[in-house]
Amino acid sequence: MSHDSQAHYRIFCGVRPGDYQAVYPAVGNQLRVERYAPHQAFIKGRRYYATNGSVSAGNRFSSRAPEIQFATRQENKRALKAPTGLELKVLWANLTARPSN
Repeated sequence: MSHDSQAHYRIFCGVRPGDYQAVYPAVGNQLRVERYAPHQAFIKGRRYYATNGSVSAGNRFSSRAPEIQFATRQENKRALKAPTGLELKVLWANLTARPSN
């Protein structure tokens, strides 16, 4: 579906105030951005500046919202580890379980 045929938002992002190199189109009320640009990740700890504006179905732009600034942080994707004692208890319970037949 083309963004020209329906109202949507554009989120503008850059590394300097008022200078936006990346533009993200968004339909609806949320957008998850995982990369600064298609081949460029956000840099941990770097400060970024962003604003947004709406675009009407007739492709008319609204004034932009006040600029915000943010810094990225690394998301904790560490896998949870069960304690070794619990792993051994589960293993023992599986080895000693009798089949039900």
